[in-house]
Amino acid sequence: MRLLFPPSPPRQPCAVAQPFGSRSWAYVPLLGLLAAVALEPEGLSAAMMPDAVRIPVIKEHPGDIPPDAALFRHGTHATFVCAVCHPATFPAYPLGFTHKEMNEGRFCATCHDGKASTAIAEMTCEACHAKP
Repeated sequence: MRLLFPPSPPRQPCAVAQPFGSRSWAYVPLLGLLAAVALEPEGLSAAMMPDAVRIPVIKEHPGDIPPDAALFRHGTHATFVCAVCHPATFPAYPLGFTHKEMNEGRFCATCHDGKASTAIAEMTCEACHAKP
């Protein structure tokens, strides 16, 4: 029997390499970031989310009262993960809506219905329409 290709030379044992080389200390910040993302259910998206979001005004209030647009703070809702509200109740971008829509049980009133949380009708205007 004749071989078409010559046999491969025998393999030499290779040296054991360190996983990060001699500069493993340079990976400590990266490993810390990866650990934080792994331990935090929201990962990087929550860290990148702005704490305060102004709800765009789509219909002016009568007499300009209250004068400021509603202000949503992610920090006061930190007991929930993003998927509770996004994208089912709110899109991942600021969306304007009216009190009429909330009275129908949409947007904020999904939770602020008097059962899961304080009803919107029981809150003061300044609770949401806060000054900047």
